[in-house]
Amino acid sequence: MIILFQNHQRLISRLTLLLLIVFIPDPTFAFKPDKTGHIVITKVSLKKVVVISPTGKQKWNFSEKATDEIVESNVNVDQSEFFDASAHCDDETLDTCSERVLEKRKIVIANLTSDTPDGPAARSTLGQALHTIQDFYAHSNWVHNPGLNETSINVTLGNDRIKKPTIGQVTCKNGGRFGGNHQLTKDGLTQLTSGYFKLGPISPNKCHHGLLMNGINQDSDDKPFYQTARDLAEKATYVYVQNIIRDLGSNEKAIRALLDITK
Repeated sequence: MIILFQNHQRLISRLTLLLLIVFIPDPTFAFKPDKTGHIVITKVSLKKVVVISPTGKQKWNFSEKATDEIVESNVNVDQSEFFDASAHCDDETLDTCSERVLEKRKIVIANLTSDTPDGPAARSTLGQALHTIQDFYAHSNWVHNPGLNETSINVTLGNDRIKKPTIGQVTCKNGGRFGGNHQLTKDGLTQLTSGYFKLGPISPNKCHHGLLMNGINQDSDDKPFYQTARDLAEKATYVYVQNIIRDLGSNEKAIRALLDITK
């Protein structure tokens, strides 16, 4: 009976969130998929990627088709993986969030270095990874001041596993029933954390993502640290892609497949 009740409560919570998506005209669940968010962050970053051909005679870029496929996959994470906290680095899932990005990198390489390179599959997986990387900067306390106040990218994300937050951390102050937990305090000022993406109550010692109440997300341009989060998300996107290209080495076939170079 208790399990059924808990499942019922989860269902109500999820349905409520879905209704919010439909009826709130400008939700801030993630970097907005518009000129201020995921779409442009990804396009701008990919445009900066230039690969010198093995012969040294050509400069290659992502084709328009390849860029569009990566962007579409990135944006689709907010629909297909809406409730997967690790896809968005929410709920203090920084360990599994970083593991996801590492695994996606391996999949991209495998897609491209197979006997028959699969560019579309690689780009789809790449878009999913980039969404998670970009969300890290908007959903964690990485850029907050007071907070970690970082002005460079997290070099661990994309290259290694981020440590799981210590149990019992006190990261945010309780702002009251409607105020939300959005003021970083104690461990939240010195250790990496992220907000809880929930409508219902959370621990008074943890941070809200910010839905119907205040939270620590920096998803929209009305947030104080939005621009820093966006700038770092853009840089981290570029670095992640460059690292994949570096992994491919001199494998021209694989690089062509990734960038969609057909000539």
